[in-house]
Amino acid sequence: MSSATQQQPRLSLPLVLETGLRIADEEGLEALTMRRLAAELDVTTMATYTYVRTKEELVDAIAALVLADLPFDDRPGDTWERRLEHVVHALYTALREHPAVAQIVPSRRRPIPALDGFRETLLTILDDAGFEPEISVQAVSALTSYAAGFAATAQARSEARPDDEAARLRGLPRESFPRLSSSADLYARHISEDAFLVGLRSFIAGLDAERS
Repeated sequence: MSSATQQQPRLSLPLVLETGLRIADEEGLEALTMRRLAAELDVTTMATYTYVRTKEELVDAIAALVLADLPFDDRPGDTWERRLEHVVHALYTALREHPAVAQIVPSRRRPIPALDGFRETLLTILDDAGFEPEISVQAVSALTSYAAGFAATAQARSEARPDDEAARLRGLPRESFPRLSSSADLYARHISEDAFLVGLRSFIAGLDAERS
């Protein structure tokens, strides 16, 4: 009896998904294939199909593993602005901790079911604040895209060397780029947690003008 055959009964859906998440987080979503997953688990490729039928199903299940139980707990005692910030920031934090899911959210061709709890919570907050349904839905779409996009950008830039970028910016012709070159050290580190929060709070502040 082969080693793979001996280990197949020990497989479980949580093990398959956690292994897939680890591969995708460490090596990138493109590295995650059913064959790669099977090799990591030391089983046959067919064994993995017992739990997930396609890579698309695997990817959606990995997203659910990370997102379904996020602390999207609302805070009814806070202002609607603070409630909204808390929930969107929770999504951003999860996406930063799991680069694979930061890739999954903006890349899927259809909405990810694992984000339904997030969507419902945001819609509840906006409804409580007096927004019209159409504005609420538009805001949820924009906020989701903002959190996912910022997290994906932060991950893509994670290996960049800020000092090198600062040196490049300082070397720009000052007559053409006076502000960018003088802000070189700051701008080289502009993809940050603080920058995310500035953008989020600015969006929420501007959203108040859309209330009926």
